[in-house]
Amino acid sequence: MLLSKGSIKGKRIITGSVPSSEREASYELRIDKLVDSEGRLVEEFLLKPQGIVKVVSTEIVTVPLNVMGFVFVKTKLCNDGVLALNIGIVDPGFSGPLQSALINFGKGAVRLRAGDVYSRIVFHDVDSNCHAAMGGALSHSDVLRNVVDQVDGALGGSFLNISETVDKAAGEMLSKAKNSAILWISTGAVFVTLLTFALNFMNMWAVGYQFKPQVEQLENKKMEEVMSRVVSLERKNSDLVQDLKLKESINKTAEKNSEMLSLALLRIEGLEKALSLPASGIMEKDIVRSK
Repeated sequence: MLLSKGSIKGKRIITGSVPSSEREASYELRIDKLVDSEGRLVEEFLLKPQGIVKVVSTEIVTVPLNVMGFVFVKTKLCNDGVLALNIGIVDPGFSGPLQSALINFGKGAVRLRAGDVYSRIVFHDVDSNCHAAMGGALSHSDVLRNVVDQVDGALGGSFLNISETVDKAAGEMLSKAKNSAILWISTGAVFVTLLTFALNFMNMWAVGYQFKPQVEQLENKKMEEVMSRVVSLERKNSDLVQDLKLKESINKTAEKNSEMLSLALLRIEGLEKALSLPASGIMEKDIVRSK
């Protein structure tokens, strides 16, 4: 059975309640502290589109063992584009302030302040008593410390980190595009190189095939000229060899004549000496006799 305002007050479920938040069969929870994405505790926060912020309730909710609570979003807040997350069941035996994450799905920024209503809670009877919730009662400081730890460990500055996700996706797409472009450019370069080589080869083959008779004729003519020059050089070489042989023969004859002339001169000198000695002796004898 859904509890009425009187039953909620009679069971002392809400600590720190105010009449403005009391409804006939529910209670509207108010913001005590806001925790931004940097883990800072603030009492006022400008929630931008796609932004996210954690809130902790001013009220402490103490649920009896034969009662359970259901937390719902606040319609007015939804109309402003702000939605409360991680809301739902409050187990029997729970005691402490409630927390939630608020996300701005709207087009414009929404300013949130301490004291603003962010969700609504209703309570139902349970047909039998339940076991007490584990962990005992939580204070505001306990919940705020847990929320700050959660923010430091997991909470981003925006829902789904869309900007980072978009940047990452754009970077990956750009990287893939670059890799694809490099691959296509490399493939194109190889294809152009092969095509150029093939065209040059075909061009050379076509030119060679077309001008083959002329080329052969030119080669034959050049070969004849070369052979003619070779024959001419061989003749000149033969003439030079003969001239050299003739010069060698002349030189040898001249050397032989020179040797013979030298021998003749030596013989003449010998004869002259032989003839001059006896003549001088005869003259000396004649001189002695005349005396």
